[in-house]
Amino acid sequence: MGGRSERVTARDQWPAIARQLQAELPGEWSIRGAQRFMVKEPVEWLLSWIAYGHTGSFGTLSAGVTPLIEAFTGWHMKYGLRMDSVPGGPRSIDLNDPDAPRIARDFALGPALQEINEWSLERLADIAERDLARPPRKRDRYSHLAPACRVIFDTGSPEEAAREIAEKCREQGIPGGPEYYEGLIAAWQSGGRDEALQYLRQYRDKVLADEGMDQIRS
Repeated sequence: MGGRSERVTARDQWPAIARQLQAELPGEWSIRGAQRFMVKEPVEWLLSWIAYGHTGSFGTLSAGVTPLIEAFTGWHMKYGLRMDSVPGGPRSIDLNDPDAPRIARDFALGPALQEINEWSLERLADIAERDLARPPRKRDRYSHLAPACRVIFDTGSPEEAAREIAEKCREQGIPGGPEYYEGLIAAWQSGGRDEALQYLRQYRDKVLADEGMDQIRS
């Protein structure tokens, strides 16, 4: 019972630390969602975040970028890192420790910001196209970003790529994957780029709402 109480108390320290970090991080940051992710504003096609969570009995900080232009399958770390993967840094954080604000600041202003800045939409679009150019059996999931990037950057039709990826999602059992890409195809066929962009915006907004990330918290 005591351990659970201590864990809840420690988690309650994160919003206060996050508010301190808001003033020190470059740009505009908000706190969103029940888990109080720190989010770089404005949120457009990428959601850049820093968060606190638990791994077993240890508290940990993580940071990353979540593209909102592919079938959403959760807050994976494909474009991110946890503090225990940073060479020479602390592997965990105790938010009740008086040194916790400094540890959080060092992570946020150092490895976290560096990781987030690595993943621009332009870079992801380039990686996605190069991945899509590989034989299907050798592709990674970077290619899943290609159809939406083609729409956003007006670089061509997303249809063929989206059709291939929808089928791959069906084969791999990726929840919501086929429906997302088939919806994008239908929007493109119905109204070209304008309709496809509207489809992408609506999908993004739905993901944010479903994940409780559409509201800025104090």
